Amino acid sequence: MSMGNRVENVRAKAQETASAVSDAALEMASDVAEVAQRRAGEVAEAARTQAREVSSAVGEVGSQFRQALERSLERQPLTTVLLAVAAGVVLGGILRR
Repeated sequence: MSMGNRVENVRAKAQETASAVSDAALEMASDVAEVAQRRAGEVAEAARTQAREVSSAVGEVGSQFRQALERSLERQPLTTVLLAVAAGVVLGGILRR
């Protein structure tokens, strides 16, 4: 085999190897992108679920607070109003800073 044929064979093998490496890298990148997309979807779904749970809990707390406030207003209207004013003054002072 002549030197030119050997060089041509080496060049052909190098191109073949480079093509195989390129194909493998593209496949791996595609697999990684697929896994990342699936994981992002799972995280988004978990966040939506937690947001619904928090929203439900906040709604429940708000409902219980409203009921407690209504009972307090019925039983001790003056005390309830004075406590609300005091809470407003304290919150106003905190938020002003």
